Amino acid sequence: MSSTAIQHTKVSENLVISRLNNPRLWGRELFIFAFIVNAVLTVVMDVVRQGSITWLWLVPFAVTFAAATLLGFGASIVVRRFAGNPRLWLLNMFFAVVIGSLKNFAVGFVADMLGLANDATAAYRLFGGAIMGIALVFFLAMSIGARASHREAVSQLVYLQTGLVNRKKRLEQTVEDENAKLVRTTNEILIPKLRNIEELLSQGDSSHETIQALRSTIENDIRPLTRDIQPAALLSTLSSTEERQVKIRKIRFPKLIDLRSAIRPTASWIYNAISFGVLIFFFAGFLGSLLIDITVTIEVLLLALAKRLISVDKKSRGKALFQLSVIALLCSIPNYLVVIYLSEGKTSLFALTALVIIISVGSLWGSAYSSILDTERLRVEKEIAKENEDLAHEIAIYEQRIWVFKKSWQLLLHGTVQAALTAALTRLTMPTDDEVLRSALVRQDLARAKVSLQATPVRELDLHRCIADITSSWRGVCDVSVKVSERAARALKRSFEVMFGVNEIMREAVSNSVRHGAATVVEIEIDRESDDLIQFTSKNNGIPLSLQASKGMGSKMMDELTLDWSLTQDERLRKTVLRASIPVAI
Repeated sequence: MSSTAIQHTKVSENLVISRLNNPRLWGRELFIFAFIVNAVLTVVMDVVRQGSITWLWLVPFAVTFAAATLLGFGASIVVRRFAGNPRLWLLNMFFAVVIGSLKNFAVGFVADMLGLANDATAAYRLFGGAIMGIALVFFLAMSIGARASHREAVSQLVYLQTGLVNRKKRLEQTVEDENAKLVRTTNEILIPKLRNIEELLSQGDSSHETIQALRSTIENDIRPLTRDIQPAALLSTLSSTEERQVKIRKIRFPKLIDLRSAIRPTASWIYNAISFGVLIFFFAGFLGSLLIDITVTIEVLLLALAKRLISVDKKSRGKALFQLSVIALLCSIPNYLVVIYLSEGKTSLFALTALVIIISVGSLWGSAYSSILDTERLRVEKEIAKENEDLAHEIAIYEQRIWVFKKSWQLLLHGTVQAALTAALTRLTMPTDDEVLRSALVRQDLARAKVSLQATPVRELDLHRCIADITSSWRGVCDVSVKVSERAARALKRSFEVMFGVNEIMREAVSNSVRHGAATVVEIEIDRESDDLIQFTSKNNGIPLSLQASKGMGSKMMDELTLDWSLTQDERLRKTVLRASIPVAI
């Protein structure tokens, strides 16, 4: 058996066990299902088969089903105490055997008390009841499990889809709020300080106080502000305001069904071999059961053949269910002929025909029901994965925007504002013969700082100039080469945030390669294979880095600017490789 087949088998086994571990099997759905199945079997097996047409059969049916219901209620109490136990399925199967066998045995006991026809032995009733109990619980567990998994998947998809627009609005608003908060906080701190310095200049009685105020503003306000600017975590902002989970109360079959995948010959073989085997054992003993199991195998081979011949095109719900019934009936013909032959005319032809139809069609419908829901669940889960990928991409883009704005603001504070105040401080500390002119120049410096604080940071970067700056800065120390594909260049030109982020990553990659790895060659490639991602790759010949090192500011920057990134050692090339995926808004 191939590794893929083995893995698929293990997944199927785990799925069956997990569904049989359901502590809520013994509930209303089992009650309704068991009531219908027992009623049909009582009519077919006891009333019609034996020709004992009398209302008195209602008594053993009602009495024994009521007793089985009470036992099932008790089982539900016990089972729920073991919820979460990985071997709960054994307890569920134990109760299915006990309740099923006792119920079926009690039918014969009450029928004998009432003088009704009863040609089944006590041992046969016990064994048949146990098999029926297992079949009921197993079928219901698979059906409930498939419905619950399908309901959960559809609920999550609806939740993601209906909340997508609101999430986008919240993300956009969060970005605006974060950026506005940064500007507001900075201005609340610095603008009053600048006004105070202007007032001190206006008084003109003490340049010492003005110098101290300027120096304090630079050292105690601007520099800490520059260091303390940190981006917000958008995911935590979203999680606190998410919509409530949508509840899907009604399970709908898909309008189009893949009939080929819905047919499960192996599941039908297990169910039919046991059901027909138990039925024929009553008429023809062990050899009869062996013979019917051979014809069941033929039936399953016919099902497998039909499955291969069915077109891969999906069919409408009604057409698919009709074709499924026809296939089940045609494939069950060998079973029907053997059942008629082995019964030797001892049983009503109508009852035997009804039993064959119930077993053959019921097994195929039952396995197809859970199969269709599981297939639909897998499709929905793929959509959920895609929705989550899209949401992660959106969050990465918005985090990128926040980071770029804050970095731009940080550069503005560190560059323009601090430079203006440093110029004013320098003028005040230098001797002058024209105090009026110096005061005017200092006021101009202060005004330039105030205007910069109230202006939008520069949002223009030239790709070629950025590359030239990096290569020239490290010339003589490290040979830096940068290759940019045409598609990537177009995206960088269109988006300032992406260009800014790529430029910062380039600088960080080269700086770390030289500082930490003593690299002399750094090769950078920037490509765009998909519309929504830029692939950044940097290779250097430096000393291999410790890949287990704790995260620093550079790593945090990579987390905020990229969708994902990795730092690895290429043993074949003997180079340290940094790879990053940078999101691009489409």
